[in-house]
Amino acid sequence: MPVDISATPYCPFKMKTITFRLFAITVILIALCTAGCRRAETEPVVLKDRETETDEIRKMIDEGIYVRESGDPYHASFVHLDALLRAEAVADTSLMIQINCQLGRDARYMGQTDEAINWYSDALELSESAYSGEEQDRHETFRLDVLSDLGALMMVIDMDENAMVLLSEALDAGRVAGDDWVTAENAFNMGYLHEKNGRTGEAERYYQAAIKHAAKSGNQAVTGRCHNRFGYMALAEGDWMKAEREFLSSYDLLDDNGLIYKTDPCLGLARLYLRQGRYEKAYIYITRAEALAVESHTTRHLSNCNALYSEYFEKTGDPQKALDHYRLSIEQRDSVLNNSQKLDAEQLKNKYQQIAYDESLSIVQNQRYRQTRKAMAALLIVVAVSAIAILIIGLMVYSLKEKTRANEAMQRVEDARNAFFTNITHELRTPLTILLGMARSLKKKVEGKPSQEEELDAIIDQGDYLLDMVNKLLDIAKVQSSIEEPKWRTGDVSLLLQSEMDAMSKYAGQNLINLEYSSLPGSLVMDFVPSYLTKSFGNLLSNAIKFTGRGGHVRARLSLDGETVLISVTDDGQGISAEDLPHIFDMFYQGSSPGRGNGSGVGLAMTREMVSAMEGKVSVSSREGEGTCFTIALPRYHGESGYPIWVPKTKTAETESSRHIQEKKTATVLLVEDNPEVARYEGSVLGESYNVLYARNGQEGLDMAKEYIPEIIVTDLMMPVSDGNDFCRKVRASIEINHIPIVVVSAKSTEDDRIDALKCGANYFISKPFNPDELSSVIANALKTKDSEKESIARAMHEGKEEILENASDKNKEFLSNLNSAIFTKMSDPEFSAESLAGMLCLSHRQLSRKVKALTGFDTTTYIRKARMSSARRLLISSNLPIGEIVGQCGFYSSSYFTKLYRQEYGETPSGTRKSLKKMT
Repeated sequence: MPVDISATPYCPFKMKTITFRLFAITVILIALCTAGCRRAETEPVVLKDRETETDEIRKMIDEGIYVRESGDPYHASFVHLDALLRAEAVADTSLMIQINCQLGRDARYMGQTDEAINWYSDALELSESAYSGEEQDRHETFRLDVLSDLGALMMVIDMDENAMVLLSEALDAGRVAGDDWVTAENAFNMGYLHEKNGRTGEAERYYQAAIKHAAKSGNQAVTGRCHNRFGYMALAEGDWMKAEREFLSSYDLLDDNGLIYKTDPCLGLARLYLRQGRYEKAYIYITRAEALAVESHTTRHLSNCNALYSEYFEKTGDPQKALDHYRLSIEQRDSVLNNSQKLDAEQLKNKYQQIAYDESLSIVQNQRYRQTRKAMAALLIVVAVSAIAILIIGLMVYSLKEKTRANEAMQRVEDARNAFFTNITHELRTPLTILLGMARSLKKKVEGKPSQEEELDAIIDQGDYLLDMVNKLLDIAKVQSSIEEPKWRTGDVSLLLQSEMDAMSKYAGQNLINLEYSSLPGSLVMDFVPSYLTKSFGNLLSNAIKFTGRGGHVRARLSLDGETVLISVTDDGQGISAEDLPHIFDMFYQGSSPGRGNGSGVGLAMTREMVSAMEGKVSVSSREGEGTCFTIALPRYHGESGYPIWVPKTKTAETESSRHIQEKKTATVLLVEDNPEVARYEGSVLGESYNVLYARNGQEGLDMAKEYIPEIIVTDLMMPVSDGNDFCRKVRASIEINHIPIVVVSAKSTEDDRIDALKCGANYFISKPFNPDELSSVIANALKTKDSEKESIARAMHEGKEEILENASDKNKEFLSNLNSAIFTKMSDPEFSAESLAGMLCLSHRQLSRKVKALTGFDTTTYIRKARMSSARRLLISSNLPIGEIVGQCGFYSSSYFTKLYRQEYGETPSGTRKSLKKMT
């Protein structure tokens, strides 16, 4: 019936205009606030934004480290001093600790021991006293670095007791923090400290721990240094081979990990070769160590190089040069810092003090600008927020009024739609009932004619489907318009759900779905409308089975939460996409997920309406690819008056005579089709002659093809999950099943569609709607061609011909060629077996056996034996080799065994074959 909505005062254009004006005013206010903030930003400021400044300071720290590692610690200290001043300017204690630690390392590299201790002490004081609580924990890493460096420095200047305390604390802290890099460094230093004091066993234990932690953190330098110390320990013990091996290993590991560390294994090798009297090699490594020491500016290493030069020249007969190098070594050892560096250090301190004073003045001057800017920005933000809040409240009031008027108009439209659906569904049921009745009557008249019964079954199934959808629409209309009063009952809801589960079990079994049901112990009595609950629960079960893959699980559960009864249906199927989830209860909505376009979009809408009529709610949760869970929540009791007792209906047991036992056919056809009715029709055409397997999409088809190895595949093109072309490509790419012929039956039958299917690997193409005789003929011819291939191969092998691949397809030729090549390669090995052949072809024994059986009709062992016999027959006919030699070449254990097999295969002995050949010539 038509609905007049012209009288409604709702005007969307007017609402849009007012909303636009309010939005424009809001934008203007925000723009004014932004402009004010920008004016505040234009006030003169000297210091940069804190975050940007700290980023630049970190870059300076990294730059100083790079300069120091490149062999110039003097200039690295200038870079780090500048970074320290800037860190103090922004009051970043974390950066100050890091920079003090880096300045200590710079001083160590320059030989300024006292300066290094001062820098480390400052860093340690900052890390221990400047923070407390959580802040102390956050800076534990910096304190760990300081302890490690200070302990190493104490060890270098022979303050072993202090070094032991510091390094032990650093090692324990590193292990607690899980810092493998620092733990490796400290374990090495502890090992060196023990080695220095003659405790080689303890030293080796710490070195091994250092290598373990270095491997975890990628600290290759520590690993190299440990091997260097192993070399020196072996040298002290007189194990020269081990010492040389460890020094060379250290040298290789330290190749790209610092000039200073790389010098040590060079010095070790030089000492070793001097002791062994290999003076030329010793001189090479002394020279190499000297070059590294000069490049890294390490006077300590230069002193060691000159000492080794002195020993070298003394042993090679040049006492004057030996004396000169000895004196130079003593001078370098006693004076590691020249006067100019000391002067530069004083200049660094003076420069630091002057810049620090200037920076403190700059900080005081700019604090005022910051405070003024913050106050101005806060005031403008308060004004803007207040204005926006007023506008939002006004907009919400206006929107609420407009929404109320719109709802009234929508309710009138909804009432008209319900009336329309009620009328139209009543009109549709009458002709459908007549059609179904006539179809069932015709089915009784054609009993004993399977093909006609199948066709009538298809008509009845489609009619039932259409009638079911019409009934659902009528049910929705009845519930919404209250045409029919709900028939409330009181009873055991568990029995009702169990009966519905039993009804669905056969449908689930046909789809290889595991159906499970769990409920509370005993009975659960409640008030419900049996027809509503049965239809709602049955629809959820049916959907779960429909959208769950073969071998999946569908679980129904009945539980009680207080006075609320919960009924859930959970599956592990394809799930529902996030964009579809909010709309699935809408009438006629069909989701965009694969496989969801086959329904009518009525069932879930009906479920929601019926559950609502029972004063309950239905909800859904789902994740795409993982599964879906629908939950119906119903009050246990409805009203105060009692209702009639619900009594479950009894079901007649299925008799043995109703079971259909399919006889085993000689060939298996895999039918890949997503439409169940089309699959049923195609199966009826093929079922009389072949054993038919069914798959609902390309992925299921691929899995079943690999599991059952059918003789032929029939597939559609348009399918969910994996379409027909993709399925064909995957079949042809699989060595297990690429020999199986594929017949495409599709409504997509343009010339381009045919060409694409053939390119993807299809052997035949049939257009829908198809002639069943054509489909049967194509499959019969394909199987005949396949059998002809097998016979041709068997005949060629029996006759000893080499052209056994002449009639095979390209894919089969390639496989058989590889198969025969592998067999002929190992032909002379009598131990060569099917397992060995499978390994050569990179297949499992089972895969190879199934493949060979499908192509040749023989199992793998038989095929190998026939290949040996075929090769032997060719040699008997084409060569003059003795039979004993032919037996050996073809891999038979003995001549008698070969003769026995040969007579079984060819009906004569090997010598008889040659005699027959001589008679013919």
